[in-house]
Amino acid sequence: MSVFALSEFRVALDRVLIAAFATGLQRQPGIFVSGKLTTRNMAHTHEHHEHEHEHEHHHHEEEGARGRIVKIAAATVLLIAAVIVEKHTDWTTWQYLLLYLVPYLIVGWDTLREAAEALAHGEALDENFLMSVATIGALTIGFLPGAETQFPEAVFVMLFFQVGELFEGIAEGRSRKSVAHLMDIRPDTAGVERD
Repeated sequence: MSVFALSEFRVALDRVLIAAFATGLQRQPGIFVSGKLTTRNMAHTHEHHEHEHEHEHHHHEEEGARGRIVKIAAATVLLIAAVIVEKHTDWTTWQYLLLYLVPYLIVGWDTLREAAEALAHGEALDENFLMSVATIGALTIGFLPGAETQFPEAVFVMLFFQVGELFEGIAEGRSRKSVAHLMDIRPDTAGVERD
């Protein structure tokens, strides 16, 4: 989860807690809560660039999920084809590496890029970096004297990592929608009447 998404979630959670508090106040004798602030109205009360980012982020989420599914499917088909080719040919280790690099790079390019960016910013121990090190290690281990190649395993690990990232993205999207739905019940004002 990115830092922006985490801070966005914390702000939304704070607002939900305030809404829950205000709703609880409404049930007390002598206290009334009026008004309702919808998600649409709330978005317009933020700064303009945040509102655009909210729509842009949601749009990228949908494109990202579809794109990730396409990449996962393409890499899966190519991985199966590569395993079949490996079983029926007698190529050199370099040729098999090139064969497996195609599905590996299709499914893992974003992870490798994000790992390089994190490393450039001094954040070496994030999940993308660790996954990149593990899979690159699996790709290169076959070049050691007496070692067997681990090309399919490297692609499988990256493939399963991307499947996990896909499910994480879907869960984050659902959580965001749930929080937005809770925000729809949030009153924008609370007043106290005392006898």
